[in-house]
Amino acid sequence: MKFVSTAILSTFLFLFTACSFFQASNTGQGTTYQFGKMEGFLKSSLSRVHNATGRALKDLELLTTSAKKDALFSMYEAKNAKDETISVKIEKIGSDSVKVYIKVGLIGDQMYSQAIFDAIKKHL
Repeated sequence: MKFVSTAILSTFLFLFTACSFFQASNTGQGTTYQFGKMEGFLKSSLSRVHNATGRALKDLELLTTSAKKDALFSMYEAKNAKDETISVKIEKIGSDSVKVYIKVGLIGDQMYSQAIFDAIKKHL
């Protein structure tokens, strides 16, 4: 009986902490952070955001390892000083608007992602 109640308590504790980790949060900057990934909308063309992303990664001294672009989608991959992979994906959703997805490392980093998003906006 003691084992069963300990197992149930452990399960509830795990679910409570996991739910708070994966919970969506609005950062107040026009972005949402959920499941370790930041999502935000920008009112600009795909080409302009793609170019701004390249400049932002350079400003933040991140090593760009890959950059791809077509008419509907753009993607950058970079590495930071901690050797974490940073992925920035840009999707065209209209003639003058895009959705940006940013993920840092394996589980994500909200503050790092927000800094990248802010640097992209600065270069628009």
